[in-house]
Amino acid sequence: MTMLDMVFTNIAVMTTQGCLRSIVVMATVSYINPYLLIMAFLGFLYMLWVMKMGTPPMIATQRMDQTFQSPINSCMQNMTQGIITFRGYRQFGFYRDIFMHSCDKAANSMFGFSITQRWIAIRLDIICVTFGISTAFFAVCFKNQIDRSLLIFSLTIITDVIVLFSISIRMYTELKNMMVASQRIYEYTTMDSEADLEKKGDKELKDDGWPKMGHVQFDNLSMKYREEMDPSLKNLTVDIKAGHKVGIVGRTGAGKSTILQVMFRLTEPCGGRM
Repeated sequence: MTMLDMVFTNIAVMTTQGCLRSIVVMATVSYINPYLLIMAFLGFLYMLWVMKMGTPPMIATQRMDQTFQSPINSCMQNMTQGIITFRGYRQFGFYRDIFMHSCDKAANSMFGFSITQRWIAIRLDIICVTFGISTAFFAVCFKNQIDRSLLIFSLTIITDVIVLFSISIRMYTELKNMMVASQRIYEYTTMDSEADLEKKGDKELKDDGWPKMGHVQFDNLSMKYREEMDPSLKNLTVDIKAGHKVGIVGRTGAGKSTILQVMFRLTEPCGGRM
């Protein structure tokens, strides 16, 4: 069970209650003093701008923190498993530098997350304080035109907005930030799937007793690892007769292992046939 599973319900309920209560309070205060609708509208626009500017960096820094945690764990695992080798070759300083560098990157991402969260919180508090001050200002200005009991009532309930509004919006951003793990899982579901295990014509070959001999033939074969990359194999044509022993020689990146991957269908060719 993840943190999202444990706190999702509570945060969702508190966020919904806080937002609905803030909306009701703002509507009530604006009904008592319609001039506050102007401040409520301006505050709403400013809130949308704050959420637009603050939420993406918060999610990005959280993803970076999750990404930078992995090198720390890997370094600790390597140091634990290779303690004898490190002692023999005196490489503790080398891995200590790697570990500290990984910790610095993770700490920087968490610091960025905290700063972004504070940036949003301060501006939401500014909205609440401004709306509260505006309510008090208009209450003084219209004390002779509006029933004083209603003005006192508006000043009393406006404290709910100051407390609940900022907390509710911050909980919403935190909830959205917790959905990063679920979003990453969803991205895996939208990735292009592998080719079918059995292709058209495989059944006929199997019924015919294939393979009868070790005859391998590449006919104008091309393969690329991703669509935007250059082909690792380009127009490869070769005919290897049965019983022949063939060695493939080439420098790094020439495509030696790529040929084996294509033969075992670990990657699908983008052209030609085998």
